[in-house]
Amino acid sequence: MTGTFTFAPAYLAHAGIPRQPEQLAAHSWIALRLLRSPLTWRFSHRAGRIANVRVRANLSANSPQALLGLLRGGAGISVMTDFGAAADLRSGALQALLPGWALPGGGIHMVYPATRQPPGKVRHFIDFCRDYLQRSA
Repeated sequence: MTGTFTFAPAYLAHAGIPRQPEQLAAHSWIALRLLRSPLTWRFSHRAGRIANVRVRANLSANSPQALLGLLRGGAGISVMTDFGAAADLRSGALQALLPGWALPGGGIHMVYPATRQPPGKVRHFIDFCRDYLQRSA
């Protein structure tokens, strides 16, 4: 799972587009409080460059859905998972930033009781989630 820096075109109209990670510090940042460090980001460029950026939050959200709503409304810039932003990126409601730059990958983990074979409904749910995330990427 990877993340995408996103913003709404309405925000772009008055704030301009950051071209380098360091320029994010001058923009209106929306922090997702669920993250361990929602204000510090480590970028890597496909050419090998690394950039560590600390941003200042103008707004914060406590759920990805709230963050998505703020982004859609043009409140600023933030990070969304690729699958969380996919539909809005396809429709043009959100736009991706910083082509060529990437964030460290993460993962989604499911926790269920340890058994030799998980129950059918658990296996079905795992398969459903895997398929959904693969289609959304």
